[in-house]
Formats: sequence, C-alpha cells, structure tokens
Amino acid sequence: MATQTMHLACEPCRFSKRKCDRVIPACGRCTRVVRVCYYDLQRVPARLAHWSSEPDRTIPDCVNTLSPRLQSRCPIPFRWYMPRLLKHYNESIESSRVESNCKSAAYKLQSVWFQHALNDQCLFHVTLYIGSSYFDIKTGNTPSTITLHHQNEVIRIINERLSHPVEALDDCTVAAVALLALFSSLSSDQAASQVHTAGLRRLIRLKGEQGHNGQAGLDGLLATLIQMNDVVQSIIFGPGDSDTLLPQGYHVVPPLGLECRVMEYRALPYRLIESSERLSPMSSTLSDSTMNLFREIYAFKIEISRLGNATAYARRLALRGRRQEIHPPASLLSDDDPIHCCCVLAASIFWLLMEAHYHSEVDAEILSAESVAETLDRSTRQLKTALSLVDATAWLKSNPIAYCWVCMVGAAVARSTSVRVWFWVRQAAVLRILTAVDDSTFLDDLWVHVVWLRRLAAAVIS
Repeated sequence: MATQTMHLACEPCRFSKRKCDRVIPACGRCTRVVRVCYYDLQRVPARLAHWSSEPDRTIPDCVNTLSPRLQSRCPIPFRWYMPRLLKHYNESIESSRVESNCKSAAYKLQSVWFQHALNDQCLFHVTLYIGSSYFDIKTGNTPSTITLHHQNEVIRIINERLSHPVEALDDCTVAAVALLALFSSLSSDQAASQVHTAGLRRLIRLKGEQGHNGQAGLDGLLATLIQMNDVVQSIIFGPGDSDTLLPQGYHVVPPLGLECRVMEYRALPYRLIESSERLSPMSSTLSDSTMNLFREIYAFKIEISRLGNATAYARRLALRGRRQEIHPPASLLSDDDPIHCCCVLAASIFWLLMEAHYHSEVDAEILSAESVAETLDRSTRQLKTALSLVDATAWLKSNPIAYCWVCMVGAAVARSTSVRVWFWVRQAAVLRILTAVDDSTFLDDLWVHVVWLRRLAAAVIS
C-alpha cells in the first residue's frame, strides 16, 4: 500500500521547527521519539471548508478534486455530506475566526481530536454528530435524520466496546461518551445527559482502579471535555450530581475568581484570521465606566465576605452603599458602546438579585417574588437582544472574560432550559479559546460563578 502524506507538516514538528515527512497517521520523527503526532484541522481543511456548500446532494467540483484524500482516510464509508459536517464541526469550535493558543481546548479539538478521529470509527462518528448537532442548534431545528444516525452509530459502537476488556477503557471510547453527554445537555435532553454522564463516571473510576489516569488522555483534552460536560450539565439543568464536584462550601462565600480575571485581563496576542491583525499584550480592554461596574461588584462581594455572620441590617447597609441602577434605561440598547450596554444589563441583573436576597429597603416595591421574576425575565430578554448585536470578535478585542461573565449571568437567572442553552452556546467558542487543557481553574471559576448566582435566583423567585 502506498504511503499517504499530508500537504503540511504536523504540529509537533512545526513547533520544534524540524523537517517533517508528513506521513499519516504519524510522521517518522514523532514515531521515533514516541510522541503524539497530529495535523492542525484549522490549517489543512481551511482550503476544504467550501467542499459542500451547495444545497443539493450532488458533490461539487472541488470535492471531486479534493475528496479522494478524505475518502481514503475516513475510518467509515464516505458519504456526500461529510465535508459539510466537518465544516460545521470546525465552526462549532471556533466560530469567532481567531487563531487560538496551542494549549487551548479549541486548538486541541481542531488538531489532536481530529487526528484521533481519522483513526477511530467511534470518534469520527462523534465528530460528524457534533457538526450536525451544531447546525441543528444554530438553526433552531429538531435533530435531523443525519444527526440521529451518527448519534445512534456512536451509541452502537460504544455498547460493543463496553463488552471488551481493553476497548471499554480506551481514551477514544471515554471521549465519545463525554461528548455524547455534553451534546445531550445542549439538546435539552436531561435524561440522556444523565445516563451518559453516569456511564462516563463509571469508566473513569474503572480506569483509575486499573492504574490509569482516567482523564489524562488525548494530550490532556479528555480531562477538559469531562469537566466541560459537568459544567454544562450543571448550568443547563440546575443543581444535580455534578454540583457535588465543586469545592465544599463554595456557595457560602461569594466567589471572586471570575471578577478578578475580568479586572486583571490584558488582551492576549490573538491573531484575527479575517484581518491578520495582531493585538498587543497591553491593548486596551473595557472602558473605564464598564470596568467600574466590575469593581463595584467585586468590592461588594469582598464586603459581604468580610461581614460573615453579621446581622442582616449590616448586609443591607453594605448593599445600599454599593448598588447600581437595577432598572437600566430603555435607551441603553442604542448606546454607542454595545459591550458597555451588555455589561450594564448583566450588572443590573446582579444587583436585582442582591436587592431581593438581602431584602434591601431601597426598592421595596420590587421585592415580591412575582415582581422579581418578571423583572429578571424582562432583563434577560434585553440582555439576549444586546448580546445578539455584538460579534464575539469584538469581545476578544476588549475583554473575552467579561463576555463569559455576562453570558453566565443570563444563564444563571433564565428560567427556560432553551434560554440557558442559548447563553452557553453564545460564548462557548470564546470559552474554548480561553480554556487551557492543562489548567482547569478558569472553568472552575466560571462554574462557581453560575452556581452561586443560580442558588440566589432560585431562593428569591421560589
């Protein structure tokens, strides 16, 4: 059989600036030094992203010329729609058109993941399932027959592997279960998500009992996927088993991690693919007025933490001195700074929760449960509208962590599962750029931020 090669060098050779023979699935140099060899999906298939843009089922000319390589590499029989689903998969990971850091989850999903998927039937079906599910979620449609087909294939292969003593604990099998659980949550299917998550935890436990690090596979990506599933399930479906994985007592003291990250953020040297613009490490972030919103919230949380078990009156005094407007003007949506508008709306939701929770006398007329619920619903709708007017790239230029903060405030107070999914999906691509596979602290801060706010919202609305 003839040796197959790629057009570009593999990523390990490219980073070490060594000559690569481009052999797949693993180049000669990576084979000799016994390291993971992978090719960046964003660099190679970028030329192939337009493979299948026609609405009919005929394969375009560009597929006729470029698809033989894909057809020869597919671990499953090639079908006409596969290039299109791979394009949707790529968009679901990094829709903001930004070249991510090589340690980010986005980068690993475009490189390490795809390299394994080309050599594993289950992961390849999962990749197509993700691409098809992403398109369904983006268009607001129910799962298509293609989505259901690949989902069923993934489940069938996993069930077959579970009876095998080795394949059952293979990293690819565990990763497939993690992604099934994650996208079941994003499809608002709580029962399926819980079943897949329970199976995932059993597999991790069994790997640990056999002396393997259950979450270290796929170059660290597996651990991130497992944690991401726990975060998404907790955010979308509310308190559950996944919340028990958080630090003990996390809900007692107001969390400060995410606000600290917002205030300390300096724009990273991302490269915008659209304009080849490089942001300097000291680029300006949020405006002073916007940053003051986060400073006030941070100072209030510090004071509440300092008071500890102080009287409710003392806490009300702390709130009275810190609170911002909880009824932002209607003209705010026409503000010249749409990012400031989003932050103000999210901050108003935060302060309304604080007013209701600590029973401040400043706005007693809005403190009935019905009024609070109505006000939160109205503010959430306004926040959705404001976020829809701002592209994710604009947040990356200013402060992407603030973007996650704003979206997660909306998710914490939303009463509808579909709305919580909307807020998560809105910032998911940016979150994957920010999340490093060797550092779980950012996801932990995001998780605690949402759970703390959600518990307050549940208490004041119920």
